[in-house]
Amino acid sequence: MKTVIIVFLLLLTTSSGIQETFAQYYYDEINHRLTQNPVVCTFEFSDPNLPEANQILVNDAKMAVKDWEKKLTDYTGNPQDWAFDFRVMSIEDQKATLFDYECDITISFEREPPTEDGFEYSGYTDLYPFGLSDITIFYLELAVVYEERLIDGEPWTYRVPSHFVNSINPYNGEVLRHELGHSLGLGHIPADSEMSGWDYDSQEIPVGRSIMIDDFEDFPPEGYFEIRPYDVQAVIQWYGDDGFRDPYGFLWESLTGMLVFGGIAALVIFFTRRRKGKTDTEI
Repeated sequence: MKTVIIVFLLLLTTSSGIQETFAQYYYDEINHRLTQNPVVCTFEFSDPNLPEANQILVNDAKMAVKDWEKKLTDYTGNPQDWAFDFRVMSIEDQKATLFDYECDITISFEREPPTEDGFEYSGYTDLYPFGLSDITIFYLELAVVYEERLIDGEPWTYRVPSHFVNSINPYNGEVLRHELGHSLGLGHIPADSEMSGWDYDSQEIPVGRSIMIDDFEDFPPEGYFEIRPYDVQAVIQWYGDDGFRDPYGFLWESLTGMLVFGGIAALVIFFTRRRKGKTDTEI
């Protein structure tokens, strides 16, 4: 029995090291990974109240994808390893499934979130097995009011969401980059972590905060967010030096994980049956 426990612990230790973590980057782990160079499909739409919205937002999506691609390529010097295939799908194409167009990531747009959901977010990402994901962006601008509140006897100013207006949110590009970060496998950076603070250039000018921060209370004019070097480093750490083009790391981890847990189950069954047989003999 002691042998079984030792083997079990060794296997468990081995399996726990299969998935890389990026604790040193302070990202929440979401355990999502692409298995190939991603095909990003952006769906066109029609908004009679904002006829220009489709062209603006499709271009925003293209620029967000190109930004991630450029920064990953610039950091590694390997454009093929980190290439994205950006495609624009017509309204008719939305009737097709994800698999008909081989889309790894889809991007769609809606005016505003459902009323019952409140005003807490401007977009979200649904993650699926095999690296697939769907991004939804709510593109209307959110009006806010400023309220003075006393906290421990001191006055604080809070930005409180009020209502959506019929204009395009000027920060949809940042939201798209954030949601694409989830599709690449990055979780949030908690707003109170050391990496949520400002970065500065050589002239001590603030140059932005991580695009994966989980609290957008400091959106312009108080602050802004962009893809930072540590965001890029976290993606590279997650996939390895071979980038999206080498799915074998992901497949090997999945296969190894199945073998490990399959081996544990087999050992448990084997020794359980062996013990049962011995007990029957003794009786």
